[in-house]
Amino acid sequence: MSIPQPGLPDPEDAPKPKRNPFGRRPPTAPTTEEPQHEASRGHMGDRASKEARRPKRPADTTDILLSVPTELSERLESVLAYTYPHTGVKSKQAFIRAAIARACAEHEARFNDGDRWPAVPRPRAT
Repeated sequence: MSIPQPGLPDPEDAPKPKRNPFGRRPPTAPTTEEPQHEASRGHMGDRASKEARRPKRPADTTDILLSVPTELSERLESVLAYTYPHTGVKSKQAFIRAAIARACAEHEARFNDGDRWPAVPRPRAT
């Protein structure tokens, strides 16, 4: 007596891989017709298309990576939520920018007679 071998699974029944939200989409062939979406027909569509072409960040800015302990991040969220009506600051970015500017001014006042230091020399590309 032999044990029957299981059949191969149907590929249609196999689970589909989850889409990676950070993955790049494959390039699509250009079309001659542009799709007509609800938002692109009226005034909102015109404004939205202009905003899409606008740079995502202000000119003359630099990104920095900032990791903070969870407790400090939660503290910041609470401060923003409870002080927004009084300060007008509602984003972490705006709060951090103001804090950096204030700390720089304090250090310059304490250690450099209130003057800004010159820029740090950058190595030249060879």
